[in-house]
Amino acid sequence: MDPYAEKKSPWPRLIVLAIILVLAYMLLNSMGFIYEWTNGRLGTEKPPKAEKAAPVAAPAGEAAAKPTETKK
Repeated sequence: MDPYAEKKSPWPRLIVLAIILVLAYMLLNSMGFIYEWTNGRLGTEKPPKAEKAAPVAAPAGEAAAKPTETKK
């Protein structure tokens, strides 16, 4: 190695590393891991998954008891 040769700049590698870290943070945050790992200090909480519930039919008495509106 030539001690007098021009040295390469560290900036391209640092920029790529910073981009990778930001993307990893965004991915882990969207999955709720950052919030979980930091006990809620950082990141956003992952919303709970919505469970598909069976449609509930209204009791027959409620539908008949509601008055209907008429236009005059």
